[in-house]
Amino acid sequence: MDDRKIIVMVRSVYGTDKIYPVCGDAKLFADIAGTTTLREHDLRRIQQLGYHIVVSQPPPKWVHIVNEE
Repeated sequence: MDDRKIIVMVRSVYGTDKIYPVCGDAKLFADIAGTTTLREHDLRRIQQLGYHIVVSQPPPKWVHIVNEE
């Protein structure tokens, strides 16, 4: 069985959730859509193509602080 999946990350931007592509296939779908983010409608269509949507969590803000030291 072909296990096709895309990985996205949801971030709140000024109170609005934005869906950002993480993996290459997700970025390709966003490019096809002509956007840098994906909409819920896009994700439903991608699922209709047989892809599974995996939502990745962004790293905590403190990780960036630790890595800068």
